[in-house]
Amino acid sequence: MNTKATTKKHVKEPLQGAPTARELEDYCKQRETYRAKRAELTEWAEQLPRDNIDFLCNSGLYNFAIRGYLITAAECAGFTKEQTEQLLRGLKQAFTLKDKRQAEETYYNY
Repeated sequence: MNTKATTKKHVKEPLQGAPTARELEDYCKQRETYRAKRAELTEWAEQLPRDNIDFLCNSGLYNFAIRGYLITAAECAGFTKEQTEQLLRGLKQAFTLKDKRQAEETYYNY
């Protein structure tokens, strides 16, 4: 009796959950488009004067997004509501104590 399992050399149907050739092709095109757009935006951002970047970051335009990230991180870490609120109060103080460059320096030296 032959105990070896037999396998098909050519599978005509895709495996369950596996993307089709068309889905893979679409994904690759989307990824290429994303990379091209990212390269274009990176080139644009590198041409901005440092003062403009500092203004955008220090003017509070991104503070709400940063708070949202912090709340999400606190939830993921299992913080209580009180702990999260304390963390947000500390963040508010940090915004007044440090500008973007100082905050980056703190991060890189951590």
